[in-house]
Amino acid sequence: QRLRLIRQLGLTSYVFPGADHSRFSHSLGAYHLALKIDRLLNGDEKCDNVELYVAALLHDLGHTPLSHALERQINPWKHEVTTEKIILDDSSEVNEVLKENGVQPSKVIEVLKGPTKPPYQHYLVSSQLDVDRLDYLVRDSYYTGNPCGAIDLERLVQTVRLSKDRNLRVSPKGLHTVEHYLISRYTMYYQVYWHKAKVCCEKLLAMANKRVKNLAMDGKFEPSDAYERAIIGENINLQDFISLTDADVFSHLYSWRHNNDPILADLSGRIIARKLLKVVERNNLVSGGESLILQTWKNQDKMKSLVKGLKLDPEYYLILEEEGIEAYKPYGAAMKDKEDAIFTTEEKDIEDYIRPPKEYRVWYFFVPNGIESEVEKLLG
Repeated sequence: QRLRLIRQLGLTSYVFPGADHSRFSHSLGAYHLALKIDRLLNGDEKCDNVELYVAALLHDLGHTPLSHALERQINPWKHEVTTEKIILDDSSEVNEVLKENGVQPSKVIEVLKGPTKPPYQHYLVSSQLDVDRLDYLVRDSYYTGNPCGAIDLERLVQTVRLSKDRNLRVSPKGLHTVEHYLISRYTMYYQVYWHKAKVCCEKLLAMANKRVKNLAMDGKFEPSDAYERAIIGENINLQDFISLTDADVFSHLYSWRHNNDPILADLSGRIIARKLLKVVERNNLVSGGESLILQTWKNQDKMKSLVKGLKLDPEYYLILEEEGIEAYKPYGAAMKDKEDAIFTTEEKDIEDYIRPPKEYRVWYFFVPNGIESEVEKLLG
């Protein structure tokens, strides 16, 4: 129920106003798909692989408020690790409910982490063609109003098969649907998940949290609750962590904008009022981009001087952010788990038939309003 109060896409609604949907609805969608595909594969409406369905339902249980926006800022682990801790902790309500209903928490974790017998159960909840990705693409596309994620989900579901060793495979007639799915995910990352304004909002939040931490280290900020203790790096127990929701983040931002520290007050106020930094953007279809980083370091003193000229601190108002996505990772010698790749019923990697997009990287350089043209010249 806590996931009702955690937005699926963090601060993306600052760009796409409809994107206020929750992790709760996504979790239900993943559960629904796991149930549907499992029964389709086994041809039995009465099959009841409870651990598989529960794993799909609970796979995002450990998310921080605002999902990935605070992934490593108030949580020392990735959300997958926190999910495991919550499910296995004897004192958690989830653990109690599972046991009361005859479900072994350790079996649920086995499905999430793999391997499983049969193998397809882990693949369904954690792979390059899992119910998590299938649901969030369609859901995020709908709520953002961006049609690029609108994959043919029903067609894709109807073309999955089981191999002899009971792993998930794709019928050759479904290859173009899979290709569409990979391109859609790739495009959603660039157009939605990495939208420059969305990334800027989340970087401003990171800077506000950084300011709180730095003030605390200087003895100028005394944490008053679990959220602030988590920000400054103090260990909080599991119960405190799962009490945190998006409401905690926004209540603190509204409070901090009246803080005596001008930097914390300004950063918080910028987020609330959506007064963002300007962006200098560089795209690269391959793994390059080093030139931007080199130019940044080469001219960083000049850039800092420009920021200081606006009476702002470069530590918080001069931000370089890199994002990247590889649309598909084919099976190769470097892969630890062959089954994470997508194979056809002919036991061939789908890249033998289709060519997914190349790796894509984007560099955003966020600067205060008024100096973006000078920074652009310094970057070349």
